[in-house]
Amino acid sequence: MMDMMNHAQIGLYRFYLNEAFGIEYISEGFQKMIGYTEEEIEKILGEDRNYTHLLMEQDREKYKAFVRGIKVGEMAGDCEYSMRCKDGSILKISDTLEIKEGSDKKRYGYGVVTDISKYQEAQKNAEKKVESLQIQLNESRIKISCFGKSRVCIGFDF
Repeated sequence: MMDMMNHAQIGLYRFYLNEAFGIEYISEGFQKMIGYTEEEIEKILGEDRNYTHLLMEQDREKYKAFVRGIKVGEMAGDCEYSMRCKDGSILKISDTLEIKEGSDKKRYGYGVVTDISKYQEAQKNAEKKVESLQIQLNESRIKISCFGKSRVCIGFDF
């Protein structure tokens, strides 16, 4: 697990806190995570520089609701969503967003995004391993139970 933490892909972004979610800045780390150059990202964002254009379509409304909730309530929060990388792969993102006032007295959203795809894969593998061990444990219990009663147990070869 620590090895995954050492190689975690992390990126940063800042956007104007308005309904268009107009991106002002995306870090190089974020660009590397999704595989696009700055120019390619500019093209995807469009004239309004809308951050949600980078998200998978099914997650756009979820992200918008997340930001709206932070705007009216708490000053920070977390959200998970997916993005399509340049190579076509899907990247699962955990986004920690904080609202701050800039020196120009405007409010901005600052996001720290982390690639959690590998963490989710490791979690699934761990769950499969636990399930397999549970099955083995149950089979061992049955075998032990059969041994206690007699040397012949239907369905098991000893």
